[in-house]
Amino acid sequence: MMNIDVSSTSTQSSNEMDGRNASIRPPSPHAGDKRRPGRKESQHASTEAIRKHAITALATSISRPEHLTALTVGLRAFNHSDESVHDEEIDSVADAALCRLISFLLFKEFSIDKLDSKDRLNCLPEEILRNCQLFELIYGCSKEKITASFQRVGPDLLRLLCHIIMYEIERYALNPELSCLQSATRILFLYARVQSLTEAMAQHKKLLSLCITLIKYPIDVVPFEAQHNVLFILANMACCRSCVLTLSSYDSLMDTVAYAADQNRVTTATEKLFEAQHNVLFILANMACCRSCVLTLSSYDSLMDTVAYAADQNRVTTATEKTSWAEYYQPLRFNCTAFRCLLNLSHPKENKITMVGKDGLLRSIAYVIGLQTSQWVGIPQTL
Repeated sequence: MMNIDVSSTSTQSSNEMDGRNASIRPPSPHAGDKRRPGRKESQHASTEAIRKHAITALATSISRPEHLTALTVGLRAFNHSDESVHDEEIDSVADAALCRLISFLLFKEFSIDKLDSKDRLNCLPEEILRNCQLFELIYGCSKEKITASFQRVGPDLLRLLCHIIMYEIERYALNPELSCLQSATRILFLYARVQSLTEAMAQHKKLLSLCITLIKYPIDVVPFEAQHNVLFILANMACCRSCVLTLSSYDSLMDTVAYAADQNRVTTATEKLFEAQHNVLFILANMACCRSCVLTLSSYDSLMDTVAYAADQNRVTTATEKTSWAEYYQPLRFNCTAFRCLLNLSHPKENKITMVGKDGLLRSIAYVIGLQTSQWVGIPQTL
């Protein structure tokens, strides 16, 4: 390639050339545009280059060192909170590259490297965990792009994630730091945020049974976050009418939700458990919108007591002095869902009679009716 020396470029304009040899300035990439490239444009170009490099590396890596390098590059490229940039990552088919890589890793792990069950590892390789974590990052995109990604890789990824969860459940205690349970269920959690995807998830052969298995484990035997994620998934499924029928007819799912409600009742209430408890109540409240489900739920002896107990918790929680709205919001939200569940359960006449006999429930209703909002700080106070 010929080198062009532009160090002696003439400063004369073209209409002042006097016949002497003049050096030609190379054309500017921004010719015709008086603006010079700003910092934002440069940063965007740099980010796009890193993203393309990461996707190419993820799609073409074969050996373990190449996998680890590609996943490290992917972490640098995708670890941010800019939704629009995550949208661009989905448009650049980063999800397809990750899905292909995790398929290859699982194939190597289960079909080639460890044919003898005695040689199985205590947990899946680190590369699979990192791959799941990269899916979490790119799914910080908009719901529209999550839908587009699900249409592209969703059915295959659901099958792979179920395979990972099924394998990891019994091995969590052996190596919890490298367990993929939390990350794999988080990906499903992000899918369930899109209401249009929950029906496809509910129809999946293995997903509901794995959710039931995870919920049945005692707290801290499997990651709390994994149980919270699957409860959130079921709660969002229960927002869809067609999913409610699927959930109510699924063997032992109603039993499991009732069990989760009872387990949360006897567990010491902490801030960590509030979200899980709220999701259980949300599932019950939505399922109780279906007439056939109401009768089924009413057949559980302790369920009405559990929900009434949950409704009464706000009165107990707010008895202590609070200094901010945030400290009130969570128990109030919890209480609101509990009362919505009770409202739906109260439709059958026999349930009304049962509810009247619960002193704690009547006391809680009277307490909520007596709440007023402070005009000064917005914190509920009793009359």
